[in-house]
Amino acid sequence: MYYHFVLAGLIFGLAGDVCLAIPGKLAFRAGLVVFLVGHVLYIFAFANLAKSSEWMSPIHIIFAGFSAAAFWWLRPQLGTMLVPVAVYIIVITIMVGAAWCAFRNPLVMPLGAWALFVGAVAFYFSDLFVARDRFVSHQFLNRFIGLPLYYAGQFLLAFSVGLAG
Repeated sequence: MYYHFVLAGLIFGLAGDVCLAIPGKLAFRAGLVVFLVGHVLYIFAFANLAKSSEWMSPIHIIFAGFSAAAFWWLRPQLGTMLVPVAVYIIVITIMVGAAWCAFRNPLVMPLGAWALFVGAVAFYFSDLFVARDRFVSHQFLNRFIGLPLYYAGQFLLAFSVGLAG
């Protein structure tokens, strides 16, 4: 099951890449939705590897706090995108939390656990740079840092399929 959800998430990531490559607000919103679906698929993938007892750990509070701070930072610039971005932040935060749960499962092979967790975190931070570029400050730095994080994250998630189980 893990493989199928990760593969589907990667396909949605590719579709999201295409959307973000097209200029304009409509393409950006479509990309947001497509990536959101990809994150949900990753949540399902990680949930298949997670122990149910791990879903309520203190680390989740740290993830939620960091995401709340990111939303608070972006909030003044969001305008009509306030609700979609809030939903997106909630979903990607759950994705990282699910990755943490899978990472903590001793039945998941260590290298695969590291690949999926670091991949999820890299994806999370790459999205912060997308948000910074779109809503705060359009600068080359956002792509310079965000794109390698994104591609490394996607690679690690894909690579985790052969290592996790």
